[in-house]
Amino acid sequence: SQFMTRQSALDAQVVKIMNKKKNVIFIAKTSNTKKQFESLGSLAGDIFYYNHVTNGPGFSEIFVEKNYGFDKIISSTFVRLSDSTPIIKLEFLGGKHDNDEIKSIMNKLFKTSVGGYPYALKLAHNNCKISDKELGKMVSLLGLSNEIGSREVLG
Repeated sequence: SQFMTRQSALDAQVVKIMNKKKNVIFIAKTSNTKKQFESLGSLAGDIFYYNHVTNGPGFSEIFVEKNYGFDKIISSTFVRLSDSTPIIKLEFLGGKHDNDEIKSIMNKLFKTSVGGYPYALKLAHNNCKISDKELGKMVSLLGLSNEIGSREVLG
């Protein structure tokens, strides 16, 4: 769903390819969506509640988001691959996904998971992490240390 809002210039081409292949899943370690507990007056994101209420493997009810257009329906579910591991969010294009499909995907992801995360996601996270030291170098090189918003006294 974030792709549809943040990358709208690319979405038509990507959606066309995704519809043709039918094998693309978006996996997220974090999520701020508040759709599944919205009717209960939730303050935190849905993933927060699932993390605190459950410990075992499983998945949430499939939520279907139709706000992006007829050909851009997004289905999502929150998943825990094994006991006491973090919850991840899975998103799929289209509105016709069922529990058996989610179970099948969970089994495939579980086989290559490390600490509850699919190996590819864990690898991408580790390879793309920017240390505080590296961030400091970039800030210095780009001359951003005196920008408004940095943690300095404004005079």
